[in-house]
Amino acid sequence: MKSLVSTAQKVHHALAAGMLLASAWAHATDLGPILTANGYSGLGLIPSAQVLKAGTWQAAYGTRIPGAISPTGHNFLLGYGAREDFEFSLRLTTQDFDCNFYKSECPPNTIRDLSGSFKYALPLPQWLKRHQVRMALGANDVGGAATHFRSTYAVASAPVGPLHVAAGLARGTSIYSTLDGPFITASLRPWQGFEVAAQQVGSFRAVAAQYERKLSAAGTTLHVGYTHPFTATPRPTAHQWQLAL
Repeated sequence: MKSLVSTAQKVHHALAAGMLLASAWAHATDLGPILTANGYSGLGLIPSAQVLKAGTWQAAYGTRIPGAISPTGHNFLLGYGAREDFEFSLRLTTQDFDCNFYKSECPPNTIRDLSGSFKYALPLPQWLKRHQVRMALGANDVGGAATHFRSTYAVASAPVGPLHVAAGLARGTSIYSTLDGPFITASLRPWQGFEVAAQQVGSFRAVAAQYERKLSAAGTTLHVGYTHPFTATPRPTAHQWQLAL
């Protein structure tokens, strides 16, 4: 009898856990896109097929420069959702605030890059929208005196069971471009406000995560992103943190 009761309790706990997880999946909505270190909204090194919400600003800061020979540095980003289907952002990245390339000599492999990025969400027929399919085109590191990180890309995303999958193709045209070639990410949103993803760009593989928390009724939201690489290609890219508001 005791073993029967114990078994029933285990089954009950398993069913309860399964129902809780299923409920979390059912109620978890798309996290708002976070500005990545490359200048576009997305997660880790991969752009999303979403754009920043129309009429909203996002400011972000990270301590890594993906693709640079010396990856430790500063990334300042400011993005704006100009329309329901269009975002643009500005990015300033450097390893050394005291070096400006004009009045003083700079350490080897120093970068100071001011550039813009944009993304356009493609209009889709209703039958694709009903399945939550999204598609977008974009480019990063557009303009500026030098283009160290420029890439152009196409990306599509859709839910696949409990996973959210995004895949696309990019063409890197600068020496430090990290978004180059085919890319894919599969993310899991086990509960509201949290997302973890496995990612691959060419031969580069990483795991990325983000946490989102609303700070005020006015809509101010904190995003915390983390990326941990598993390969050292195309360049040594250390783990990176990203904060955005």
